[in-house]
Amino acid sequence: MAVGNAARALLVDDHPLVMDALANVLISGRIFASVVKLFSLEEALQFLAVDTDFALIIADLRMADTEGIESVTTLRESFPDLPVVVFSGDDRTETITEAFEAGIRGYITKDSPPEELLNAMKLIMSGGYYLPRHAINILGFESLSQPIGQAPDEGSDGVLDGLTGRQRDVFNLLLLGYPNKLIGLRLEMAEGTVKTHLNAVYRVLGVNNRAQAMLLAYQMGLLA
Repeated sequence: MAVGNAARALLVDDHPLVMDALANVLISGRIFASVVKLFSLEEALQFLAVDTDFALIIADLRMADTEGIESVTTLRESFPDLPVVVFSGDDRTETITEAFEAGIRGYITKDSPPEELLNAMKLIMSGGYYLPRHAINILGFESLSQPIGQAPDEGSDGVLDGLTGRQRDVFNLLLLGYPNKLIGLRLEMAEGTVKTHLNAVYRVLGVNNRAQAMLLAYQMGLLA
C-alpha cells in the first residue's frame, strides 16, 4: 500500500461533521494525501464502479441505506482487492467480531482519540490489522504492538502441522482478509465447505472465530 504522498482514502458515512473531522486527522497526520467523502453505501458502490484507485475504504456500519454488517459485506464482496476499515460508534465486541468475519482490516471506534486513530491507521497501512484494546482484552489476548497481515509461512511448525493442506489454504486466505464467499471463489469450493474447513481450523487452534485466529496466529509467531 502506498502511504503519504500518493495514497487516497474513501470515507463512507452519512455524518458530514464526523467525516470532516476524520479527513482532517488522516490528512494532517500524513496518512493519506487526499480523501473522497461519500454519504451512503449506494453512492460508494456507484463511485467505485468507475474509480477504485484507493488505498483504503473507511466505512460506518449505520447509514440511511444500510444497517449493521451489510455495508462491509457488500464492499468486500464487490471489491475484494480494496481493504476495508470500520469506523463506528458501535463498540460491542459481538459487532466487532462479526465485522472481522466479513473480512475487514480494522475496527476503530468513533470515540477513539486522534493519537489512537493515527496509530491504528499506521498499523493498518503497514499491512497490519487493528482491534480496539477493549475487544482484545475481552477476547482474552494481550494488546498487540506489531502488524498482522501476512499469511503463515508454509514451513511453520507446531499448530499448523495439525491442518490439512486444504485447511491451510483456507487459513492463509482468512489471514489475508478474505471473507468466506471470496475464499470459496478463490479455492473453487462451496461456501459451506469453506465454513467446514474454518471450523476445523478453529478447533485445531483452540479459538472460536476469525479475530481470535488472527490474534493467536500473531502471538504464536505465525505472522510477521
